[in-house]
Amino acid sequence: MTQPILIRHAGQLLTLAGPPGARRGMAMRDLGVVANGAVLVDAGRIVIAGPEAVVERLASARTVQEIDAHGRVVMPGFVDSHTHLVFGPPRLNDFEMRLGGADYHAIAAAGGASWPPCETCGPRP
Repeated sequence: MTQPILIRHAGQLLTLAGPPGARRGMAMRDLGVVANGAVLVDAGRIVIAGPEAVVERLASARTVQEIDAHGRVVMPGFVDSHTHLVFGPPRLNDFEMRLGGADYHAIAAAGGASWPPCETCGPRP
């Protein structure tokens, strides 16, 4: 059995804590950031992620393999939802508009979404 892991000294811990369900509009900006955070992992599962002062007090956090995050950003359980190269140019403006609450019709009307690169592939359906 492996020893639990304690990641300490996270400058910013992104918990994404909040109400259940998909976030929309301005709620997408709330990342549940915890300053001076820590994460306790046991058997490949996140036991707790939160303020270091809270996590380090747990009995299960006393005999661990420690990883010092050195003030960096820690994103436990992060899954990279990415854009494939087929979309061609970077879609940063699209993502910024989504964070601002725009729907895909508004993004397409502003020249975003996947339409501009598709125009180089042929006519729109």
